[in-house]
Amino acid sequence: MGAGANATILYNREWALFGSGDATVRFDGGEPSEVWYSSRLLWNLSKEIKTLTMRSVVMGMDSDSHKLLTNAASVAFDVPGEVKIAFALPEHPAALKALDDCATNLGVKWGYPVEEQRRIAKPPRREKGFRGLFTAADYPVEAMKAGRMGRAHVRLRISDTGAITECSILRSSGNAELDNATCRILTERATFEPARDVEGKATRGVVVTAIRWIMMG
Repeated sequence: MGAGANATILYNREWALFGSGDATVRFDGGEPSEVWYSSRLLWNLSKEIKTLTMRSVVMGMDSDSHKLLTNAASVAFDVPGEVKIAFALPEHPAALKALDDCATNLGVKWGYPVEEQRRIAKPPRREKGFRGLFTAADYPVEAMKAGRMGRAHVRLRISDTGAITECSILRSSGNAELDNATCRILTERATFEPARDVEGKATRGVVVTAIRWIMMG
């Protein structure tokens, strides 16, 4: 969305802690560009894939990387401790445009005007993702007693100082207590490196993410 782009790799891996940090991407075998990644474990609910868990690695690319990606015939990712993999990109410019259009339209639906999307060169980010913000003690008592679980999809508006100024539920977890706790904890505890505009100045931005509430055991 906007001037940057995200790449997501899913692969099979057993349990591992959340990860985040710096990675590199190469287009057409050229010089490496630095990107930022975050990773997490996913429970696989598909009956078609014969594995219990999968690993999601999401890499955020800035505007320069996005421009290289647009015309690249191949891309290679090197994510320390996660994956090192290369892909061919046949006939993908049209697909990228369709994805960009889709992301832009989705942003508008989320209340993120096109003009605001276009002025962002680097979106807001947290160096450690959302790791460590939530603990077992945060689970709402009544929701826990009732065995309620779910995933809350939220939109966060981030100020030019990196603070959350608004948290909105885009898709409910199915439980109001879990939704309310999601926004309360994020607003109280999460701070971001603010977005940067095309001139490199700190500016307001938007982050969309999902927080999953699950009881183990």
